[in-house]
Amino acid sequence: MVRLPGKPDDRQQFGVLVVGVAGYMLIEGWDLQRAFFFTVITVTTIGYGDYGLSRNGELFTSVVILGALG
Repeated sequence: MVRLPGKPDDRQQFGVLVVGVAGYMLIEGWDLQRAFFFTVITVTTIGYGDYGLSRNGELFTSVVILGALG
């Protein structure tokens, strides 16, 4: 079994970030910077409201938020 560095919480947060960015890039067609920014403002509950989402993007955002809750 391979052990990844870091605490389990750190790995979970990193996983949510990676999945969030990849998901927004695929679902919304966003570039890396916009997908990263939107993921960070979503999981930190800042949510500026400056980007509109497709229906699939809204569903995906719900999954990202639930994943970030731990």
